[in-house]
Amino acid sequence: MLKLPADFVVHSLRHTKLTRLGLLGVDAFTIMKIAGHSSITVSQRYVHPSPESVERAFEKLEESVQDVARIGVGIELHIGKKSGKPKIAVKF
Repeated sequence: MLKLPADFVVHSLRHTKLTRLGLLGVDAFTIMKIAGHSSITVSQRYVHPSPESVERAFEKLEESVQDVARIGVGIELHIGKKSGKPKIAVKF
């Protein structure tokens, strides 16, 4: 018979698996579907974007901006000096 610590909780396995999915880049909406959560708020606790994943998302956004620029809409992307957060400006 398997001997588990007295404080072991089966739910911990579920939490660990969902957290690992989040670390692998699975979005909160997909985690919500897999876990059967009724609210995205619950699923968000498993998603912790890494600096690398934010950078990849920003690169995808830049690629899409190039597509939009072809139709005459100007979009500027930059990182805020104080906040360090991505900023987007749209010019028509």
